[in-house]
Amino acid sequence: MRALVALALLTAGATSTALAGEQKWELEFVGGAVFPSSGNAGDVDLPPPNSTLSGPFPSAARIVSSWYFGDGASQLNQAIASQLALFRVTPSIVPLDAVLQSRFATRRPGPTFGLRVSRVLTPRFSAEFTFESVSDELALESSSITGLEASRLSFANAWNGFFPGPASPDQSVSSVATVDDNRGRQLATTGALVINLATGRRLTPYAAVGAGVVASGDENPTAQLVGRYHYTLPPLPAPIPVPTLVVDETDTVSVRTAFDNEFAFVIGAGVKYSMNARFSLRLDVRDLIYGDSQRTELDATPSTVPNPNSGLISGTVPRISFGSSPLVRSTLSGGAISSFETFRATGTIHQIHATGGLILRF
Repeated sequence: MRALVALALLTAGATSTALAGEQKWELEFVGGAVFPSSGNAGDVDLPPPNSTLSGPFPSAARIVSSWYFGDGASQLNQAIASQLALFRVTPSIVPLDAVLQSRFATRRPGPTFGLRVSRVLTPRFSAEFTFESVSDELALESSSITGLEASRLSFANAWNGFFPGPASPDQSVSSVATVDDNRGRQLATTGALVINLATGRRLTPYAAVGAGVVASGDENPTAQLVGRYHYTLPPLPAPIPVPTLVVDETDTVSVRTAFDNEFAFVIGAGVKYSMNARFSLRLDVRDLIYGDSQRTELDATPSTVPNPNSGLISGTVPRISFGSSPLVRSTLSGGAISSFETFRATGTIHQIHATGGLILRF
């Protein structure tokens, strides 16, 4: 009887071994966490100053596409500083330059889920294909949030104190910020050669090396600033009659984070634990190494409500002008700016994937 039982166990073991040897494919459901890291190095730029002046009069300002950054903020602050000689104290505007010329948002650790398909080549080597959906959201840098708010608030304060002459009964200045934060995800598609460091064991350590592509979506953090000032200059009576002049301009700026899809190298290691001929468990750690392609992009759209009258020219240096007639061109009349790259990262991303999975062999 004992001989029959022993024979049965040996037969079952041989069948299981044969079955395991015949199973060349593995399907694995993967889940875990991703831990990205990056530096702060990058190339920076701002839109160059425009050479066109807003009028033929002395000290005319160059036309600009926005007051929030670059040459627009610089000229406005120069004009405000020149008012001090007239004992007018007007707060200056805080430029967005520091926000634009830096990493606007940073990836945070997050969950990852995916599917892995493996083909056993030999007892020592396997080829793998992995597809992961990575929810490593981007969050605005604290410096970006602080800079946006400082610029938003200073725009309103600066223009409320800027306009010369009699107070306008309907003067209004607004500056509104809209922020979409904590957004973005990635898709990681990689292939790897798995090298078993031991064979014929229930617990099998291994190393992995490969390559793939990390694709970033378009739904990343953005911020928009919309500044508007409305000012009415009352009419002047004879002998030099001046009709009512209405100044109404809107300054819209958008900032966003963008990425390119990147080729990635993969290195990693892990361990498999065989539960039976069909199922195994796996613990795996891999580093996806790729170039940091993060960009900060800028849009700017100025607009002026048409006014048939000649316009208004400030007494500052440089002279800021407002109007849309042939005689006076508004300083805020530069062309629209679209997708201007103000920051491009130059470092390397190390994205650590720590995952576990259940393997089905067939």
